[in-house]
Amino acid sequence: MSGVPYTFASATSSIPLSELDTNFATPVTIGTTSVTLGNTVTTLANVALANVTISSVASGIPNNFLANSSVTIGNTSVALGNTVTSLGNVTLTNVTIQGGTSNVSTNSIVNGTSNVAIASANGAITMVTNGNTAVTIDTSQNVGVGVTPNAWGGVKAIQIFDATSGAFSGSGYVSYTSSNCYYVGGTWYRGGASYGSNLYSQFNGQHNWNIAGSGSAGSAISFTQAMTLDNSGNLFGGNTTTGTSLSNTNSWILQPNSFYIQHVSGSASGTPYMNFIYNAISIGSITQSGTGNIALNGTSDRRLKSNIVQITTSQSGPIIDALKPSSFTWIDDNKSDVGFIADEMQAVIPNAVMGEPNATKEEEYEITPAVKDEQGNITTSAVMGTRTVPVYQQVNMTNQELIAYLVAEVQSLRARLKAANIA
Repeated sequence: MSGVPYTFASATSSIPLSELDTNFATPVTIGTTSVTLGNTVTTLANVALANVTISSVASGIPNNFLANSSVTIGNTSVALGNTVTSLGNVTLTNVTIQGGTSNVSTNSIVNGTSNVAIASANGAITMVTNGNTAVTIDTSQNVGVGVTPNAWGGVKAIQIFDATSGAFSGSGYVSYTSSNCYYVGGTWYRGGASYGSNLYSQFNGQHNWNIAGSGSAGSAISFTQAMTLDNSGNLFGGNTTTGTSLSNTNSWILQPNSFYIQHVSGSASGTPYMNFIYNAISIGSITQSGTGNIALNGTSDRRLKSNIVQITTSQSGPIIDALKPSSFTWIDDNKSDVGFIADEMQAVIPNAVMGEPNATKEEEYEITPAVKDEQGNITTSAVMGTRTVPVYQQVNMTNQELIAYLVAEVQSLRARLKAANIA
């Protein structure tokens, strides 16, 4: 019936387009394109689609369909499709690159504003600041700061300052800090200067200081181990032997409770083992006396004194009479001994005694030790307290004043005995 629409319900198959009323062939305009409904397949142009979902597409759009379209990224016009285009002057913010491989060339990462570049060439990496190479990492993973690192013969090194100075290298359980030298193939070589070389090493808990005199640049070095601190706290100078055994050279050993000094040259008497200096003037020394003794020396030069007058018996006698030699027993080990009591001698010869009678001081001590966790971090602080402890007086038994009075009194006694025809 003309003018009455058909109603289709529960259709089991689609209606062929050829069976549609010819009115469906009437074209309509979509965008700027006239579209004929029915069997006609029409290409649409200049159509804006909003909120469009395309699903179940059997194949992608061929790249060559996009070849004539282009967009601008940075200052580069990029043609979409089959064309591969390099981009320049592009700023990327919060960019994540996942998967794939990125290949960079020399000076490939550059910040022109601050003149910073990171480059890779022949397997090595360089970092440039202000136009100068700041850091170089070579293919053996040696690092040079301001310098191209040496090969270093199989160990890993960090070099600073120049090609051979200020270098630090390590190989597992041993490490070195060196100056004006470098290590290749098991041998140390002098650096680019003819000055002396220094080498500090750590091995097995031991610290070693090595020195070498000046020589030609690039020459092999035989270091002298000048000082050693072993893992027992012993400090050796000119000696590498552990314990108290001194090597056959001028050397010394400082142990936690002992000090050893050895001379192998110089005159037997007067060879200095220790000197004490005050204000550029020697005030005392310990020297060798013969081949089997030492001398404790205090400065007593005439040129340092004035108003020199010989002691008389009227001076020495009262002093000697006032001294109180005593026998006693040490409380600590119950050992019997003889000597003087410090405060009694101080009343007679003050210069022979240090300290004050019955002096004390306040001392902090630990009541309860700190508690630490497995990582060594303190979880509970130590409980500390204070206590009063004695400050003991000391007597200088080599005091020249004491010795002078004793000698003066002996001389007086000898003179009196001689006058009495006894001596």
